[in-house]
Amino acid sequence: MQETMVQNLNGENGENLTGVINGFTVSSFLQMLELEQKTCCLQVQYQDMHGTLYIHCGIVLDAQVDNLHGEEAAILILSWDTVKIKVENFFEKRKKVIHSSLTRLIIEGSRRKDESRFAKESNDELQKAISLIEGHHFVEAHRLLSRYVKTHPGNTDAWLWYSRCLGNLDAVAFALSKCSQFAPADPKISEEINKLDHAKRAELNTTKIGLCPFCWAPLDR
Repeated sequence: MQETMVQNLNGENGENLTGVINGFTVSSFLQMLELEQKTCCLQVQYQDMHGTLYIHCGIVLDAQVDNLHGEEAAILILSWDTVKIKVENFFEKRKKVIHSSLTRLIIEGSRRKDESRFAKESNDELQKAISLIEGHHFVEAHRLLSRYVKTHPGNTDAWLWYSRCLGNLDAVAFALSKCSQFAPADPKISEEINKLDHAKRAELNTTKIGLCPFCWAPLDR
């Protein structure tokens, strides 16, 4: 792998070349540049984002992503998946503003990449549960959301939708109390609490309730 990347940077006589590198992560490419003590500028494209890394003799001096500079920009670039890397010989003079080692930058970038992947997977799980509730598949939604609110206890939307798949008035009240705890000024939460108060005044059976298929208000089955 290292030999392939070196061939993209050096011609037959060792002269520097510019070009686009595909199929490699930013971290592995930077490790090669550090080993070869290369001086170049890397233009990194990720979806609609663009980042720049300035390397001198294998050392990352500076980085930029939009208005973000320095170490934070370098870590952000290292957290990107499936990137396009363009190598440029032109090197704008830069002061060394990144003082962390490449290893430390790579570790932090990898940690943020894992966090981003976990957040996306978690959001997908929540959206699946919401779709199930909207289709009135409450048992399966309850299973997913019971697990979700344990791992994301501060997620207001999760508690709100959890309240909508419950069949017990006291359980609904508990879920909505969590919502108001984390988002007391949210009008959606206030509306749900008003529905709950109306149900309590109607003296519904607290051990077995249904929900309106249109507005999620608690109903007497």
